[in-house]
Amino acid sequence: MMSCYFHFLCDLHEYEAIYQIIEESADKKAAFNEYFSLGLEYGLFTYRSSAFRTMSSKRSAILELFKQGKRQCEIVRLLNSPRQAVPDAICRFKELCNDGRRPGSRRKHTMNTSKNRKAIKKRVQRNPRVSMRKIVRDMGISDRSVRQMARTELGLKPYMFQKVQLLTEKNKFVRLQRCQNF
Repeated sequence: MMSCYFHFLCDLHEYEAIYQIIEESADKKAAFNEYFSLGLEYGLFTYRSSAFRTMSSKRSAILELFKQGKRQCEIVRLLNSPRQAVPDAICRFKELCNDGRRPGSRRKHTMNTSKNRKAIKKRVQRNPRVSMRKIVRDMGISDRSVRQMARTELGLKPYMFQKVQLLTEKNKFVRLQRCQNF
């Protein structure tokens, strides 16, 4: 029972090294608290502030306790998690056989289609100096979507040629004279 939550706190190499140190130690609870500053309750390691930062690691801990045969109320108490999070994680695990997301649950990329990417690419190839604002106005897609497609999908980088005054040799000479007289 001593090592059941190490893999939620660190990667495998750290786990093996720290587990050996704790096994060699006479006072295992003190050694564990020294390395992780965690408490020991009910024979299980509970987290304080930094052990379970992300929901996915907490979900993994919930499923590990569920596989060990713990009741839902015990899991809630041990992990100090919201009451509804435990049955939700268990239900998702029974449906999907893993602790990942449900398929199709992410936001759909409706504007980033091959048709729109090709249209933007053709516009830029036809006239490399065309502004993104003109493309946005003509295509009817949001500014952010067009810029993101141009940057990430097409590998284009924004650059605006600056309009400057044309200086001939005569203009340069006149400016030099004025500067020297000033």
